[in-house]
Amino acid sequence: MATPLGKRKADGSKSLAGRQEQYKQYVDGAIVRIRMENFLTYDMCEVFPGPHLNMIVGANGTGKSSIVCAICLGLAGKTSFIGRADKVFYNFF
Repeated sequence: MATPLGKRKADGSKSLAGRQEQYKQYVDGAIVRIRMENFLTYDMCEVFPGPHLNMIVGANGTGKSSIVCAICLGLAGKTSFIGRADKVFYNFF
């Protein structure tokens, strides 16, 4: 079960005070959470990579490439970098 990254402050932002000890294992710039909603093969998914994660393993069709695509887009990359569609369509509510 996923745990929240921090408690909400009065202004709506989150405090990471309770998790800072855990994050000491990570290097600066490390990915600590990937959250996908209605994204390719996932309705809703949250992935919490460990500080030493270096591969994603699973059977065919389980969504490994979807996670890589989410990382690419989350870091302002283009889908063409990983051989996906040329255009991304966003549906904001």
